[in-house]
Amino acid sequence: MLQSSIVKYINSLIINNCTKNLISINVRMNKVLIYIKHTAIRNVLYFLSRSIIFKASSLLDVWVVDYPERENRFEVSYLLVSIKYDFRYIIKTSVSEYKSLYSVSNIFPSANWLEREV
Repeated sequence: MLQSSIVKYINSLIINNCTKNLISINVRMNKVLIYIKHTAIRNVLYFLSRSIIFKASSLLDVWVVDYPERENRFEVSYLLVSIKYDFRYIIKTSVSEYKSLYSVSNIFPSANWLEREV
C-alpha cells in the first residue's frame, strides 16, 4: 500500500512540474518512465536532479534506438538513478535526423562521454 501511494505522489509531482513538456508517464514500483518533448530535455533532467523529492543524482547511461519509419526516427533515452531513494528514471524523447539535442553535461558530467558515444 505504501508503495502505491509513493507512486501516485511521484506521478502527480512530475505531471505538475513538467506538464507542458510531458508526453506520457508510467510509474511502476521503483521505476519511472517519462516521455517528453525533445526541446525540454535539459529542463526535465535539471528538475529531476535538483528536486529534493527525486534526487536523481547520477546519469548511468544514454542510448539511442533508430526507428526509420518514424518522422522523429531517433528515440533517445537517459537512465538516471536516485541512490538515496532507490529509484530509476528513464527519460525518453524523439528527434528527427535534422534536429539535435542540447547537451546535458552541465547537469550530469558523465554525459560528456556518453553523449559522444551516442
